[in-house]
Amino acid sequence: LVYTGLEMEENGADLLDQQSLSADLNGNTAQAEDTSVSELGSETHIAVPDPSVGILQEEGDEEDEILKPEDLEGAAVLYDTLKALNPDQSSSSLDHLTEKFEGHVTNVLQRLYTRLDGTKDQFVRRSEVIYAKLDLLDACFNEIVSLSMLDSGAARLAGPLRDLRQLQRACFQDYPPVLSDLKAHSAADLARMQAEHTRTEGEAAELLDAAELLEQEVQKAKVEKKEQAAKFGAERDELLERIGWLQTENDRLTSRLRQLEQHTHRSDRGSYAKNSLAMGPRVDVDLTPKPNETPRSARRRSAVTPSGPAGPGSGSPEKTGAHHTTHLRSMTLRQLKEFVEEIYTSKQRFDQKCAQAHLPRETMEQHLYTFLNQKYGLRTLILDYATAIFHHTKLYESIDNDVAVFGKILRNEIDEEFRFVQKQLKETVAELLRVYLKGKHPMMLDDEVNVRLKRRMSGSIHEDEWVDIVKYMYNQEDSIAIIVKVKEVIKQQREQQQTPRSTRTLGEGRHSGKIRYPDFLKILLDFQLLGHEKFLRKFRELFLQVNSAKNGILSEAEFRQLLRLIDPHKTEREVIQLLNLADPHSNERITFSECVSFLSSDLVSMMTGQHPAAPDDIGVAQVTESLPGLHLDAPAGPSDEAGAPVMYPIH
Repeated sequence: LVYTGLEMEENGADLLDQQSLSADLNGNTAQAEDTSVSELGSETHIAVPDPSVGILQEEGDEEDEILKPEDLEGAAVLYDTLKALNPDQSSSSLDHLTEKFEGHVTNVLQRLYTRLDGTKDQFVRRSEVIYAKLDLLDACFNEIVSLSMLDSGAARLAGPLRDLRQLQRACFQDYPPVLSDLKAHSAADLARMQAEHTRTEGEAAELLDAAELLEQEVQKAKVEKKEQAAKFGAERDELLERIGWLQTENDRLTSRLRQLEQHTHRSDRGSYAKNSLAMGPRVDVDLTPKPNETPRSARRRSAVTPSGPAGPGSGSPEKTGAHHTTHLRSMTLRQLKEFVEEIYTSKQRFDQKCAQAHLPRETMEQHLYTFLNQKYGLRTLILDYATAIFHHTKLYESIDNDVAVFGKILRNEIDEEFRFVQKQLKETVAELLRVYLKGKHPMMLDDEVNVRLKRRMSGSIHEDEWVDIVKYMYNQEDSIAIIVKVKEVIKQQREQQQTPRSTRTLGEGRHSGKIRYPDFLKILLDFQLLGHEKFLRKFRELFLQVNSAKNGILSEAEFRQLLRLIDPHKTEREVIQLLNLADPHSNERITFSECVSFLSSDLVSMMTGQHPAAPDDIGVAQVTESLPGLHLDAPAGPSDEAGAPVMYPIH
């Protein structure tokens, strides 16, 4: 019954005998079941009309693409059972039911073949097979409905059963479209993943290319490094060879200098011995007490140790009385300023060591010889460089403020700490110029402002810029004096820059008030230096009056005498307190700079005519802060009673 009208597989087997199958089905129900199960399960294999596409599963076929014989067998057994329940068991009625079932099976298989033809997706094929199984059971369901209608008691169930079957089929009808949509969605995801994979492969290829390029650069860098190392090694060997030659030449020249020195001073051994004693060996002060020696005795012994080849108070080399004859060393301004900075740095470190060892400070002149002694060691070189420094300081101090400050410190005309005031003044002017440029161009970035500031400092500044700086830093009277001085310098520069063919001067017009920044800064520094000299003039006269050795160093008695001259009303208690501040370790060597620092409040009182406060609680920091001229915000200037320049506080 099931296989009627269908073709067998490609092997060309004949069609099954339809009457034989029908006769078997017309028997009793149990016999029909056994026969159907046996024949469908063990012997027969069904193929669709197209031999290339399988519909029923054979042994070894894939289970997800074809019907199984058990599916047809189950539908046939169920239908035979329903036929046995039919009240009409006549031969014609049973034949009609058999033909009806055979036609239904043929239609289902043909429809399944049509749907599977050309479909390769295994999930779509499986869904069509499931739908075909449902169609096979429709014949049985329709027969159940027909039988229920013949039974008056069950007739009322026929309608609901039919409706239920329609709803069930509607659910299954949505199943294949869902799979079709799923296939399209999966295809889109696959395309997206393939595109992502392609993009990833491209990026990976780019990374590999970059890595390869980087590897090439690394190899190139390694080669260059080796070349540089080889070049450096060759240059190093050459330099070592030259250094060895220079050392040999230096030893030869040193030996020659010593021979010339002995020959030159052989006729004047007494003078040579005197100067050698004054110079002493290279300074190497022993800062620890010797056995059976008290710390105070050690400080006394160290205090009388010669500080340099000329000794304290020696002055310039011309005052030493040495019979050293040599040509004057030539120095440029730049070389001299480099020497000055080295001396300042060495002096600051040496003062710290002296403070830690409770030793007295040196004057700048004393430390000049100490510095040269440590740097060169040979007496002739020390005297040569000292003579050159003294000579070129006098030569350049009129054109450079830093050299002028150094020269006045050497001669004890101003205190050593004043150089920090000048340094702060330079920084303040630069900062005010930067603030001015920033305020004039508020939208400009800091880097651009700094670039423009460097251009101004290496070139010229406009009149509105330097006028604002002067008015901010000084009071009205001092500002007018400085502005007049600046304009005089500008006028002199114009006259020097006039050409024979034209009377037009450089800088006329919009920039007629421009001045070179170094010239403007020198005017301010000279003004500050002049004001500080005026402030210390009376004190320096009193200091020289009590300084019998004229070396810039006072003993305890001389310091007491100076205090009495400054303020005759000081009590003994106040004198002792100031003495303990200036000379806490009883070295009896108080320099001019220390006197200025520790007597600052007395100096202000001496210039203003006011009696100073008692120094009961005065510390070193408080005394230093009250010293006019040391800070840009100190109330001292030519316009005040002390005669020193007044500068406004710098914020």
